[in-house]
Amino acid sequence: MVGAGPRQVVTVVVATCLLDNSTEVLVLDPPPDKPDDDRPRDEASEKVSERTGKRSWRISNPKAFRERTVVAEESNLLKWAGQFQTATTRDRRLERIQPALLDMPNAPLETKRTNVGIFRGVEQPLFPALGARDLRIFTGVEEELLESLIHERPGRPGGAVQAGGDLEGRPPMPATVSVSRSGSCMIIEGF
Repeated sequence: MVGAGPRQVVTVVVATCLLDNSTEVLVLDPPPDKPDDDRPRDEASEKVSERTGKRSWRISNPKAFRERTVVAEESNLLKWAGQFQTATTRDRRLERIQPALLDMPNAPLETKRTNVGIFRGVEQPLFPALGARDLRIFTGVEEELLESLIHERPGRPGGAVQAGGDLEGRPPMPATVSVSRSGSCMIIEGF
């Protein structure tokens, strides 16, 4: 079973393909309890979605749903880079405030250079209780993308979150570096 709480997923198929310059993950969710109804979608509706079954939802306002999806992705990227206070402005728009994050300040940003680009984020000790090694993990977001998120600069193409560069055709990265098409990265150091 995957997940916690009342909506535990019982059947999920996950496949991972490790490529030279990226990792592709495929997740198949279980089929819906029943087929979607044929009611027309209402672009002007204030209601974005509604539950149609135990594991299914009907998107009643696709435009608002797309906008909320972009705001949620922006919030997740800001949190990935340790910018918790800044992310709460996005979470307020989604009405999903997590009280524990309200008091968390933005972390000081550090910079890491990779062969894909420059990333800004936070570095933390990994397993500090082991003491023998100085293992660290860095989680960050592509520099220009993070700046546009922090300053809420309008004008990103289609209002969508986009990374600055294409990962295809780049030299392979070390196994300790992972860069996503979303513009985020994770780097393990200290080996």
